[in-house]
Amino acid sequence: MIRSLLVLALCCASTCSHAETFTVPELGLSFDAPAGFKPVPADVVAVKWRQSPGFVVGNERASTTIAADLRPNAVRPEQLPQLEKALEAQMPQLMPDLRWVRHEIVTIQGRRWAVLELTSQVQDTGIHNIVLATSSQGKLLLVNFNSTIGDFPQVEAALRQSIQSVRVAKP
Repeated sequence: MIRSLLVLALCCASTCSHAETFTVPELGLSFDAPAGFKPVPADVVAVKWRQSPGFVVGNERASTTIAADLRPNAVRPEQLPQLEKALEAQMPQLMPDLRWVRHEIVTIQGRRWAVLELTSQVQDTGIHNIVLATSSQGKLLLVNFNSTIGDFPQVEAALRQSIQSVRVAKP
């Protein structure tokens, strides 16, 4: 029993240490994704998102993904509290069955982000989202960590580690 737990712990540590760093120059963004994440094919992105994000990586089935996009909305760094409140108000309109886990302003890698964590139902699947929003290049930078409710317990630690690695090079 103890040997099995030790092997499991070593496998988990090994998986976390082999995360891949993705750099998205056009977004001025980089982050460490969980092990095994690869770019999601365009046809899958087209089905999964109403508005295609600029960059998406995910697991083999795309049941857990990290999507990033720089939206044209003008946002200045000092507007982050208002942005967080606006997103908090807007999201229930898009997802009527939304359940908040948290919404707050945090600092990651020296940059302030609005963090909106929620669960919702999409078609016939429960989803756990952690959305990061900030000002970058005078626009709205969104990074969405998304997983099915079924996958989330297995990937939560890796996603939270990935969130802590998010770096933005452009002001």
